[in-house]
Amino acid sequence: MLSVRVILAIWGTSAAAAGAELTVTLREADQPVAAAVRLHDAAGNLFVPESALDLSSLGFHYTASDLIHYADWKSTRVRSQDPHFGSAFFRAAHPPGTGCFFVTGGFRVEVPPGRYTLVVTRGLEYRPVERTLEISGAQSVAIALERWVDMAERGWYSGDAHVHAARPSPAADATILAWAAAEDVRVVNVLRMGDARETFYEQYGYGAAGTVTRDGRGLIPGQEDPRTAGLGHTLHLGLAAPERDGPAYYDYRPVFTRARAGGALSGFAHVGRRRWFFAADRGLTLAAPAGQADFAEIAEMGYIGVGLWHEFLNLGFRLTAMAGSDVPWGGTIGGTRVYAQLEGPFTPARWLEAVRRGRTFVTTGPMLEFTVNGQGPGSVLALPPGASVRVRARAWGGTAATRPAKLKLVAFGRTVQETTGEFLEWETTAERSLWLSAQAETNRQPLMDAPGYFAGAVSTPVYLEVAGEPSRDRERLPELLAARLQSLDAIESWLDAPPPPAGGPGGRESGAARDASARQIRTEVARARAWYRDLARSQP
Repeated sequence: MLSVRVILAIWGTSAAAAGAELTVTLREADQPVAAAVRLHDAAGNLFVPESALDLSSLGFHYTASDLIHYADWKSTRVRSQDPHFGSAFFRAAHPPGTGCFFVTGGFRVEVPPGRYTLVVTRGLEYRPVERTLEISGAQSVAIALERWVDMAERGWYSGDAHVHAARPSPAADATILAWAAAEDVRVVNVLRMGDARETFYEQYGYGAAGTVTRDGRGLIPGQEDPRTAGLGHTLHLGLAAPERDGPAYYDYRPVFTRARAGGALSGFAHVGRRRWFFAADRGLTLAAPAGQADFAEIAEMGYIGVGLWHEFLNLGFRLTAMAGSDVPWGGTIGGTRVYAQLEGPFTPARWLEAVRRGRTFVTTGPMLEFTVNGQGPGSVLALPPGASVRVRARAWGGTAATRPAKLKLVAFGRTVQETTGEFLEWETTAERSLWLSAQAETNRQPLMDAPGYFAGAVSTPVYLEVAGEPSRDRERLPELLAARLQSLDAIESWLDAPPPPAGGPGGRESGAARDASARQIRTEVARARAWYRDLARSQP
């Protein structure tokens, strides 16, 4: 596997050249600190020191040629608007000046004399530093990094639910943790990835044997598997053991059952991304009524999409808001992240339990606070008719990339209050059951340039249950149920279609495994169809 320095050189960046020596020190409160760094000349050529973190041991070999392709496609718009946001090591030369490297404490590098731009970032909670340097001889630069917010002090711990990296032995942990430290992410869910034919990014251990806590950060083992173009990509966090059924790979239900029985949290990736081939709507349509989905990944790759998630919330399902980077395809660890509110000191187990309880918000930049009658995200409030409801929300940022332009209160997917200020308050009386969520939006154009996507932050809802009724949108129930029945029809049509191709953007498929799973999938479709029809008949 080529090192990151070689990859960067291949894609048009400069290796160290004879000339002036630049020495950079990175400190926070006089202590050495890890950070993401970009050093480029006027032409956009990136200069990488020998001491840069080498990520080549992390197994980025799966469709390796696609890594640059995806990075090129994703980097242009985000970087053109904010050069500090969403650095990724493989964003090498397209457009110029978009690559970065990771170091701890500082670095030295030889460069030809000339003008350079030095950018240092450390995740969303830090102010980025940018310097223009005129280098003609030996030069030293001291960079002091400072936070604009410390969410851990408030009980909120950042995490990334979707990182692929090989962990063949505990030696790999130091590399992943150093990368997480450079982006100031507290929890990394490291996922083995599978398709219908094989698995990638293997791990040396699961459960306690594979969970690592070091210097206030944690690694949690899991998997993205099953993962198909027909039924979506599943995520399982905190696995006691890897779960997989190759011959009947397309029947997801046994994997969900065994994973959750072992204490894992299960859900679907790419729920915020209804386009293309991920088919999260089909997978969730089967899993939600079976009670097997704990969360939905609504934020990834620098954007948030809430449309499909809202549809399932409006049917009365409680799905925790989740976010992930999808490294190595989606950028850097924590570029899009989820915050979980812990009770007690940090441990990976407490972080997972906070996610299980829905104590989360996802963000591409802003920080978010949200309570209803003093209770935070994920809470279920049992209220009598006419009870007072008081909402408080706050969204704020300390940089151009993190500062929100508007803050909304959303009920059943509809905006009921909006402000351009930092704070929002709203009072009403409980007349019917509903769910409420806070949503902040920035002016930054999201990576997914399509209606319904935005950059910002979203909380898991607070659920109000009045007189024991579920928080279900009865006004739009017919259309919501029709959409789910259409998804079930689509699954049956997919099963009736010719076998899927052996390759493709959704992962390599297996017609034999699909056909071996077909009978059980049809049984699950029938169960789900009956559940949705029973719900329709139960309404007044």
